[in-house]
Amino acid sequence: MRIGCQLFLYHIKESYDEDTLEKVYINGDGADCIKTGAGMHAKARFVLDRFHMHKYIIAATSHLKDSAEGARDEIYRAINGKRKRAAEAFDKIVEVTESGTKAKAVGAAKTYILGNWSGIMESVRAKDKSLQCSAEGHVSHVYADRMSSRPLGWSRRGTDRMARLRIYRQNNGDMLELVRYQKKELPEVAGAEEVIYSATQMLSAERRNRDRLGGLADILVYSIPYPQIKKIATLKNHIWGL
Repeated sequence: MRIGCQLFLYHIKESYDEDTLEKVYINGDGADCIKTGAGMHAKARFVLDRFHMHKYIIAATSHLKDSAEGARDEIYRAINGKRKRAAEAFDKIVEVTESGTKAKAVGAAKTYILGNWSGIMESVRAKDKSLQCSAEGHVSHVYADRMSSRPLGWSRRGTDRMARLRIYRQNNGDMLELVRYQKKELPEVAGAEEVIYSATQMLSAERRNRDRLGGLADILVYSIPYPQIKKIATLKNHIWGL
């Protein structure tokens, strides 16, 4: 935690003119390490990232079925209003929740939202649509969905290659072109045949994943500038990263 905070302070110092900074917003899940980092800089403000806020609100309302949407709207209206109203919104849900397990989930969501109330209000007061963080979405939809959401075993080399392939695909890289390039270049390397087939299998796996997720597979998770460099250099970078 201490190292992470030091890196944060170093990044601010090296990247910005601190005299002209008005505020530094730190998005996170409300963990102690995040709040500690925010407290180490005079102009830093903790903001609860929307990914976790939505996650807990959905967990507290998903069992309500047809009335779930209305309950969520009431919570969001309360968030844009007052803390007391938000607490009352969760209490109403508990009153109509018969399952003890679900009631605990509602209670946990209430505790989480109210416990990070200042971080939520910081975002509400700022009224800045760009005040958001997509790190959780990156990890969930780009990495965890393929690397750890199911029991899997990876070598360090395999982890690095698959991670690079996922990023390459999210950057709209041409997977077929990547395979063609491997077939053309890898015969010069000992054992290249195994790597070629591995890449083809990876492409097939991605297609199966698309079939499983349907339209969700095309959701834009993030946008990273994609420099207009030579295609051959791009492909080499993703294949020969180690």
